[in-house]
Amino acid sequence: MTWNERISWLALAACMSLWAFVMVVAGLIVVFDLPNRVGFPVRLSLLVGGLLIAGGQFLFALTASRLFFPGASPRFTGVVEILPWAAFAVVASGALFWND
Repeated sequence: MTWNERISWLALAACMSLWAFVMVVAGLIVVFDLPNRVGFPVRLSLLVGGLLIAGGQFLFALTASRLFFPGASPRFTGVVEILPWAAFAVVASGALFWND
């Protein structure tokens, strides 16, 4: 791998990690702060915030598994990449079937 390719991979990893961090922080803000401050419905904030958090975790898992550990087992990386969406499915089903 040449020096330019390494710099390119590092820049891609930094940008993807930063974007994943922004998504997770935005999701946490939507879940915990938006309903109190703006009057956003709690059920909808759980859905939107959970989607942002799951997307950020998926993006970081995808970046970390593909860029930092290229020789990792596809089965293991697949499980790690599926876990945020499974967590989102649990949060979404809880929010949808939540009785007020």
